[in-house]
Amino acid sequence: MEKKEMTDNSSPEEIDKDSKRQNIIDWLEKKWHQPRTCPICEHNKWSTVRTIHELREFHKGDLVAKGAILPVVPIVCSFCGYILFFNALKFGLVTSPEKERGEENGQQ
Repeated sequence: MEKKEMTDNSSPEEIDKDSKRQNIIDWLEKKWHQPRTCPICEHNKWSTVRTIHELREFHKGDLVAKGAILPVVPIVCSFCGYILFFNALKFGLVTSPEKERGEENGQQ
């Protein structure tokens, strides 16, 4: 995976997203051991996105306020489009709500 070069004219939002993307790439380089081939097409070129996505519990198509939400980072096969989802909590890009509540209450 290629590291993206930062430019001086990047907005703060772009810099933050680029920084997150670089953290994702660095984490994958450290943790994702060979082979890195796609299980569908057997190519080995992957791309990352600069945003975190959510996977929600399925409630028969209804959007509900309660329920588990898993923050994920999609990694996409550049050849066939197969998507791997990694837990964004493991990347350190987000913290769990339970941990945030503990920190707000002075707990560590």
